[in-house]
Amino acid sequence: MHSFASYFQPAATILCSITVFLLLVINKTYSHSKNLLVMLLVVFGLLNLNGVAYHFQWYLQAPVFHKMLLPFTLLIAPLTYLYIRSVLGGQLGFGKYDRLLALPAILYALNLFPYFTMPAEEKRVFIVAYYQNESLRVQQADGFLPPFVFPALRVIWSVIFIVLNFRIIRRFWQKTNEKVLENNAGLLRWLSILNLLIASLVVVALFAAIAAPLKWHNFYINDIALGIIVTILGVSLFVRPGILYGIYEPLKSVIKESSTISNSSERTIPIENPNQAKAPNTITGAEAQRYSVLITQFFKGNDSFLKSDFSLDSLVKETGIPRYVLSSFINREYGMGFREYLNRYRIQYLIAHFDKPEWKNFTLEAMANECGFQSRKTFINNFRMQTGKTPGEYFKQANG
Repeated sequence: MHSFASYFQPAATILCSITVFLLLVINKTYSHSKNLLVMLLVVFGLLNLNGVAYHFQWYLQAPVFHKMLLPFTLLIAPLTYLYIRSVLGGQLGFGKYDRLLALPAILYALNLFPYFTMPAEEKRVFIVAYYQNESLRVQQADGFLPPFVFPALRVIWSVIFIVLNFRIIRRFWQKTNEKVLENNAGLLRWLSILNLLIASLVVVALFAAIAAPLKWHNFYINDIALGIIVTILGVSLFVRPGILYGIYEPLKSVIKESSTISNSSERTIPIENPNQAKAPNTITGAEAQRYSVLITQFFKGNDSFLKSDFSLDSLVKETGIPRYVLSSFINREYGMGFREYLNRYRIQYLIAHFDKPEWKNFTLEAMANECGFQSRKTFINNFRMQTGKTPGEYFKQANG
């Protein structure tokens, strides 16, 4: 079992490092949900690194660091909850009391304070004893409280957030229109898989918590489960590049059906009760109305969005709306990412200006290039998505 654990935890540590690098360096988008995912992956990476250091006996060379990473185990469940809530609830930052969720981890660190301040040589004696008798890892008190208190509290603490996560996901499925659910099916599957993986980890931790007082001696199951689950999590991210590269943005729990862009400058936007308190770090109805007017005026007032290099940053510059707010707003209000939203305007422009005199001798592909499409496949896919027909079918029918 020892060697089995030592295979998965190094792989999981490397995988976490790669995904964090991709999220921070390759994915240039800014969002609260991305930052929370980075924090979660960093925690997973540190905990697997802790396992690697133990199984390869690195702590014998640096005993001062032994057990310093254990308090991070109490951050896994709340970070997962904050991440899922931010994605499905449109959270743009931490709430007033969110930072209190780190309190149990801080208390755990304070409980370990006597061990942290122990001289290095005494710690080394403890570590050698652990290698000789694995049951000591969870049976020996190294803080103010008995050894089984925090493992039990960790399970209870984690179960609370797992239940909350399932509730958030279920309510989103129940209250969101079918178009948004269809557009974000991959994202919702990812969130469900993430919560199931955390639940699996808690089940294993529960088993270990029950086993410890019974003096069972096989305690590598926690390390093996952590390595396997984090490896699955990392692979799940790699097969969903939309998560890594920022295609998916925070959604809103209840999204009105507005997936098509109206040609009219007036559009009905649900306005919240002005007497209702504003939820922290969310977009109010009044703000949504203002953003919608700014965006609509831009797209109707100039054609710079037809340039192939037009980006979310370009729209931020034109409208003055903060980048992280703009990306969240488009997904919340229209149930799609910025790129799809932009391409819908380009398709509408092409349809409306198909008979421009200067386009008389242009092929459809040339017209698409004039509208900002550099890929024939992207143009056809977006055209079909919006009209239900290929460009050739649509204009053949339009020309009668």
